[in-house]
Amino acid sequence: MATTTDTTPWQEVVTKAVHDMRTPLSGMKTAIEVLRLAQGDPDKVSRVLSMMERQATELSGLLERLAKDPESYRAP
Repeated sequence: MATTTDTTPWQEVVTKAVHDMRTPLSGMKTAIEVLRLAQGDPDKVSRVLSMMERQATELSGLLERLAKDPESYRAP
């Protein structure tokens, strides 16, 4: 009988992928708040948008990796 600490290979993949995707998503959520506060500062808005673009690219890459090679998220 499996216990709550036992994980299937699929659960392992999902857990790792979710963890990896939370970092850029969290940064993007914070950046949205900064943009709300920085509406009168075009330089700050530009920097935050650049950061959001990098984080979106990172998140997109993680999703591509998951779609193309889910096994890459499994522990060695």
